[in-house]
This record gives sequence, structure tokens and C-alpha cells, in this order.
Amino acid sequence: MKFRGYKNKRPLSGALEGLPLYFLILVVVTGVVLGIIGVWLSAVKTDTIASIGLSYTTLTKSNAQFSQTSNGAYEFIANQALTVTVYGKGGTKLVGVIVTFTGIEGVYSVEPSSITTTSGSNSVTLTGYLAANTQNGIVLVTANYNNGIITSQYQTQIMVEV
Repeated sequence: MKFRGYKNKRPLSGALEGLPLYFLILVVVTGVVLGIIGVWLSAVKTDTIASIGLSYTTLTKSNAQFSQTSNGAYEFIANQALTVTVYGKGGTKLVGVIVTFTGIEGVYSVEPSSITTTSGSNSVTLTGYLAANTQNGIVLVTANYNNGIITSQYQTQIMVEV
């Protein structure tokens, strides 16, 4: 069956019309949006904790004072300040890291309980107690860092030996 007036010819003018024009606009808009997202993601700080530097990792009679209390526990006071430095992945010193000191395995009541790094390195004097009839223990050092996007944690320890 033939319809009158129907012509089976394509326009020869070469203009972009209809679906190809919408596709071209979609491709351009997608490219611009992906470019903006790429620039935004490249500006994000991705520092995480790589390591904790401690000026000493053992408290013994050579660098701390130990005195036995009446209940048999040992009180310890470090002779020198503990210097804590928290390093990021690129070897940079991180600022704003919360460092906590927790007594485990025989150590209790460690002071200070926490510090926040305000410069490349921070110094503290550790004090605490070993449980009664205990000759050694561990101070767990935990660093927590949140850069607004990523939260990272790193742990190390300080041995305490009478």
C-alpha cells in the first residue's frame, strides 16, 4: 500500500537535529561535571597516620624513678619528657592528632591520659602505677587522626619494667 505525498528522502543539509543534538549536549555536560568532581577530589587532604615517633619505648630504673607504695604497687615517674611525634604517609608531621596513654597488663592510672599534637612534636612527662606485686607492664599509646574525611588510628606501646 502506498501513501500519497510520502517521500523517502533524508535532508541533505547536514544539520544536527533531534537525538544527535541532545546526545552532544549530554556528552558536553557530563564532561564538565566530571571535570569539576575531579578538581574537587584532588583538593581533598588524604593524610593518614603512618607511624608514631617516641623518644623512648621502655621505662626502666635508668630513665624513671620507681617507688613502692604501702600496698605493694610501684609508682613510676619518668626522668625525662617523652617526645611524641606523629608522622603522616608522606613523612610529614601531623598536627591535631589526639594521642592517648592507657595502662594495660599491669599498669594503671597513667598521667596524662591524652594530649593533642599542636606542633611537629609534643613532650609529656609520664607518671603512673604498676599493680601490686607486678614488676612490669605496658603503656598503650594510641593516636587518632581525623582530617575531616578519613579517620585513622595507630598504636604502639611503652614497656615499663622495675
